[in-house]
Amino acid sequence: MPHVSSTVRGCFIGLLLLGALSLPTRAWAQAMDPTPEQAFADAYTLYATQVYAQAAHAFATFRTDHPQHPSAAEALYYQADATLALGDSDAAVRLFRQFQREFPVHPLAFEARLALGKYFYETQQPQQAIATLNEVLANDPPYDLAAKALYWMGESALLLDQTDEALRYFTRAANDYRYAPTADVAQYAIDFTEVRLGRYNDAARSFEVLASRYPDSPYARNIGLALAEVYYELADYRRAVEEINRRMPTLGTDGRERATFLLAESYNQLRITDDAIIQYRRFTEGNPNSPYYRRALYGLAWNYYYAEAHQLAAVEFAKVYPNETDELAHKAMYYEGVNRKITGELQTALGLFQGAVQGWPEGVLADEAQFEAGVTLYELRRWREANEAFTQLVRTYRTSPFVGEALRLQGDTYIAIGDFDAAFESFDRAINLDAAPQELRDEVTFQKAWLLYRNQDFVAAAPEFQNLHRASPNARKAADALFWAAESYYQLDKLDLAERLFTEYLRTYTDGAQRTAAHYALGWVAFRESRYDTAIRQFTRFLDTYNERNEYVPYRTDAQLRIADSHYALKQYPRAIRMYQRVGNQGGDYALYQTGQAYYNAGDAVAAITTFRTLFEEFPGSEWRQEAQYQLGYIYFQNQDFDQAVETYEDLIRRYPQDGLAAKAQYGIGDALYNAGQYDASVTAYQRVLNRFPRSPFVADAITGMQNALIILDDEARTTAIIDSFATANPDSPIVDQLRFRQAEVQYQTGQLDAALASLQQFIRSSGDASLLPEAYFYMGSIFEERDQKQEATSYFRQLLRSYQGSPRAPEAARRVGAMSLDSGDARRALEAYQQMETLAGEDGLLIAQARYGQGLALMQQGRNDEAERLLQDAIDRAPDAPETAPAVLGLARIKERQGEATEAARLYRTIAQNNRNDEGAEALYRLGDLLLRSGNPSGAVETWSRMATLFGSFYEWNAQSYLGQARAFVQMGRSGEAKRIYEKVENEFSGTPYADTATQEKANL
Repeated sequence: MPHVSSTVRGCFIGLLLLGALSLPTRAWAQAMDPTPEQAFADAYTLYATQVYAQAAHAFATFRTDHPQHPSAAEALYYQADATLALGDSDAAVRLFRQFQREFPVHPLAFEARLALGKYFYETQQPQQAIATLNEVLANDPPYDLAAKALYWMGESALLLDQTDEALRYFTRAANDYRYAPTADVAQYAIDFTEVRLGRYNDAARSFEVLASRYPDSPYARNIGLALAEVYYELADYRRAVEEINRRMPTLGTDGRERATFLLAESYNQLRITDDAIIQYRRFTEGNPNSPYYRRALYGLAWNYYYAEAHQLAAVEFAKVYPNETDELAHKAMYYEGVNRKITGELQTALGLFQGAVQGWPEGVLADEAQFEAGVTLYELRRWREANEAFTQLVRTYRTSPFVGEALRLQGDTYIAIGDFDAAFESFDRAINLDAAPQELRDEVTFQKAWLLYRNQDFVAAAPEFQNLHRASPNARKAADALFWAAESYYQLDKLDLAERLFTEYLRTYTDGAQRTAAHYALGWVAFRESRYDTAIRQFTRFLDTYNERNEYVPYRTDAQLRIADSHYALKQYPRAIRMYQRVGNQGGDYALYQTGQAYYNAGDAVAAITTFRTLFEEFPGSEWRQEAQYQLGYIYFQNQDFDQAVETYEDLIRRYPQDGLAAKAQYGIGDALYNAGQYDASVTAYQRVLNRFPRSPFVADAITGMQNALIILDDEARTTAIIDSFATANPDSPIVDQLRFRQAEVQYQTGQLDAALASLQQFIRSSGDASLLPEAYFYMGSIFEERDQKQEATSYFRQLLRSYQGSPRAPEAARRVGAMSLDSGDARRALEAYQQMETLAGEDGLLIAQARYGQGLALMQQGRNDEAERLLQDAIDRAPDAPETAPAVLGLARIKERQGEATEAARLYRTIAQNNRNDEGAEALYRLGDLLLRSGNPSGAVETWSRMATLFGSFYEWNAQSYLGQARAFVQMGRSGEAKRIYEKVENEFSGTPYADTATQEKANL
């Protein structure tokens, strides 16, 4: 609005105040004519209160009544301005022109020209407006009016589409008159002109100038979203977000609506998915009638897609297209299909892809939707329909980038339906589309091999895949060919070859699509070969890279279970438990069963019992229930809760009488009763195994248990009767030989050597089970050895060595022959026996060391100490720190002792005794004591031998010899009473043995 100069306005205010102060305190008796000043003031009051019609009339009257008054010029100006405000443009122009003619040098002449210029602008006469306003500038107007003239000249230039000219006027107004009241609006005009021109970088800078130069300007405060929009157009989304968040509190309802949408779009572009979802949801929940509503739904759906919340993405895409026919609806339907497919809803996805084609056959995604429809049908194994879909794509969308791939897949579908000629035709068409011929030939070869693999013809598929990889190692399908070659060999159980190819795949194709699957397969290879550390490592790598959408390896739970199983196999039970529990419900009953097993093996019987009972409750029909129930009974048995064990086993037999575990449970009942001291009942339970489960592998064990019980009951004859009865009832059973052998074995183990010998001789004469004959010969040799009938013992051991060298008993038989030969002084035969033992030992380091020890003793007996030392040192050097070399070290110690190196011999004896709790350790401790005694240190010998019972209590002979050694040491020290006490201990604890006889004789000599 035009303004009154401060000078003139001050004059008017003074006149008004004077008038007010001169009024009398009582009303006049009659009306008086107003003075000229009062008349002008009244007219201006009407003008100032926008009562323009009366104001125009009042100013016209004032000019008529007072044409020579000093305020007549101002009255003409305000009359013109009031007339303009009333919309009477023509009359107003005439009055303004009259003012310019009559008062060209009046201070309001500039205001008049400015008002006239604005009039021409507002009446769409921009050229006249510019000319009139230019006159303002030409006459050196006041600072503020010059700025206004430039601003309106800029607006007029915009009407003429002279944007560059307009920007020059605005820029002069903003920069040359920076402190004028119109400077901020001029800067604001620059901003929007730059936006309109699409010059967003310039617009951004201009908006920033406005905000920084005029922070309190209403134009700066009311920029609203303009700057944010500019930043968005510039793809400077972070600054757009900052600007929106800064402006949001000052925006109105409509502005906040647009701001929320723009904020969501900015977060979307920044891929800040969580924030984008929040803003899109805030917008869609509050603005269902907004023109941006569907775009927001579309953006929300995409961000759910980015967040891999594909079910939610599909739901939001589905809201975009109902009752709509535009391109956005077309895209939304297609992308809903994409997300439905990801969530496994293939049939629904198929319908959406088909709908996106049928509803928008010319749509931007129509060809892609047709292609996806074909691929989905392919994945559903609907080969003919897939073939038709690919054919439709090739025929309808000939320029589509999907045509080449569609032809290849069309060929695949022909292969699937057995039409190889048509397949080759499809591949040839693909070649004609300028696809690389060799690559497509490789594709054909691959597809043929894949068809063989799919039909489980792994023998034919494996070399096809492997040959393709060798022929074209850089081909697109080379990596896949190598992978499936390895997989084919895995299916053929050629694990070494499969492992080599899987490893080659991982080494060669560091970004291969099947890397995850390769780690999974390598895990299984190692697991099947019991290389559990390697299996854990490979399955862990698989899980680290696993993606649920990988079509080849959807086996996360399986991998986790195999890791747990591997820890279990390595006896790392706490780790196994943690992994089984991590699998949780996905592992089902198997994980619970294994967890129970692991708890038990870790020594936590209570947790094991609780876990098995959880298995019964949660999986009543589980295939692991029988195993779990048996284990539960076994845990009760191990904890000596024999009644509960029997009850659990009986319940298992009652529930599953035909299950293989029923026989095992029945045998377990016998063991529980036996250990509870109920020997008669245990015999009955064992006998039920023979009667109810005669072909069970537990029959032989039951006979053993029964025989032990009958020995306690002093009714061993019943065992023979029971076995004879079983043999009569089951004449063809292979178990009969085992039963007779077990009977002899128990007799031997319980010290009934005569009965055992008779049973074994009968067994050898009548048995048809060749697998048990080496055992029988071994026991026969052992019996004669214990009777000190060395010739007969050697004969049976040699028979075993001649006929059954592959028997696990063969190395021990050779060792026995060697030991007896040494005792008899036959060093040559002893050396041969120990050499044979080494040959039979294979890779067993302990047996090899024991054989070398024996050979060393034989060589020493022949006086060949140097050879013996070299032989033993060689065995030690192969594995110097391995416990298996203890026998060799023991032999070396004996050589050092014989060579007079007592200190070194003692050191070696001590090392062996400290590090080994086996026969070698016991012998080393004994020989250390003997060395000390012979070296004149009887007290040291007693101290050494006194540790034998504590460290090697189960080694009968070495304990006996150590006690005799202590007694002799006490004699040497003159302590006969202590010696007598030790001799009596040997007589009592080892009665009936040569050691007791020796003790009696030496005691008599005290």
